[in-house]
Amino acid sequence: MPVAALAWLGDAYWEFYVRDRLLRTVAASAHRLSYCATGYVSAVAQAAALRAIEDTLTPEEQTVARRGRNHRPSSLPRNVNPIDYAQATAMEVLLGYLHVDGRQKRLAELSDLLFRICEQQIEDKDI
Repeated sequence: MPVAALAWLGDAYWEFYVRDRLLRTVAASAHRLSYCATGYVSAVAQAAALRAIEDTLTPEEQTVARRGRNHRPSSLPRNVNPIDYAQATAMEVLLGYLHVDGRQKRLAELSDLLFRICEQQIEDKDI
């Protein structure tokens, strides 16, 4: 499957996962929930979260993430460091790959771990 398609799916999955989890755990308006979600779905947050777990990935997962990191998109957002963008893409590709491959248990396990890492980063910034 093309890397860009896996990234597209992984991005949608991560956005949904974050929104669903925040909705279940944070008592706030939709506007506030959307604001909170940006701390989890930004390229910087995704890149840092993936870096934090890279050593725990299986060799196959590392290969998939590397494919995502090495993918060259046709354009880059102006406000994002290209290295962070590549890492965020790697995370999205990995999530998309796990979903397509039917590895729902591993997908849920990694999603929970990535969410907790992003959450910790957000809490550390508030201090």
